[in-house]
Amino acid sequence: MPSPKITGDEFFSAFQVEWRRFCSQEHITGLTPWRDGRKSWTQKMLGNPNGFFHRVMYRLIRDDRHLEYWTERYSVDALYMGGKSLHNNNPSYPLEVHALIEHEFDEDLETEMWKLLHWRAPLKVIVSYDWAEDEKTNKAKQNFLRDKIACLRDMQSRVNAFHPECSDTEYLFIMSYREMRDGKLSWIRA
Repeated sequence: MPSPKITGDEFFSAFQVEWRRFCSQEHITGLTPWRDGRKSWTQKMLGNPNGFFHRVMYRLIRDDRHLEYWTERYSVDALYMGGKSLHNNNPSYPLEVHALIEHEFDEDLETEMWKLLHWRAPLKVIVSYDWAEDEKTNKAKQNFLRDKIACLRDMQSRVNAFHPECSDTEYLFIMSYREMRDGKLSWIRA
């Protein structure tokens, strides 16, 4: 019997709880991702076994849901997998892909969305970073989040017009939020 699916609400709740713990343990401030550099920050977020998304996964495990954490498999940043093997008892071919996670430090969310649109999973997550409020000095930065989400939804609609995915597939967009460039890094569902 398949494991229960992870919902967007469940994922976002685990994400927020783990973020609070992660910030206090790692001494995260608003500038940490930019100060540490892309490679170091990505390792903190995606790393196995102690990366942020690995820790979020542990908050989603239940008695009836076994999960394994994989990174950089099949060009997807992180995957929550489970279930029996579909091929020769090889754990590289699990039955259940619970969640696909793309973490994008830069502005190219469209590439990440394209990958998610063409994979099968009940939950597909993009985590990225909006401009701080005090950095939104022009229309492009002021409208960045709204325009990006509209573009991603348009991509989803166009791909589904060609070949619809399951109606219960859920997309979760988690974006950083900061009042000031060096302010506290918080997260919103977009």
